[in-house]
Amino acid sequence: MENAKQFRLLPVALLVFALSWVHCLVAQQDPDAIAPTVQQQRMPDTTNQQQTTTTAQLPDAKTFSGKILKSGDRFVLQDSVGESIYQLDDQEKAKFFEGKNVKVTGTVDKVTNTITVADLQPEP
Repeated sequence: MENAKQFRLLPVALLVFALSWVHCLVAQQDPDAIAPTVQQQRMPDTTNQQQTTTTAQLPDAKTFSGKILKSGDRFVLQDSVGESIYQLDDQEKAKFFEGKNVKVTGTVDKVTNTITVADLQPEP
């Protein structure tokens, strides 16, 4: 009786062995056919898409040097020559640099004299 059970399981065991063997052969020839690579399994990184705008994306971007000052309830950039004052669209970044000399890269809306900030860095 015990032998009869073993013989009934023999075809199943042979089938599992044969499928495993075929799986190994295919994997040796084309590993991507069995499972996607780690790179293919990764979800796209959306944090890179949400980074600050780069100057490559802003064809009219310019770099301005000056000091961040408080004007009323807003932060502005007074250029290093002292002739121009620009509004800044990114008040959150600007508040960390109040009273400091900075370089601001961005585009200027000439009507409102506002810089759309792509990058804001302290000057050495």
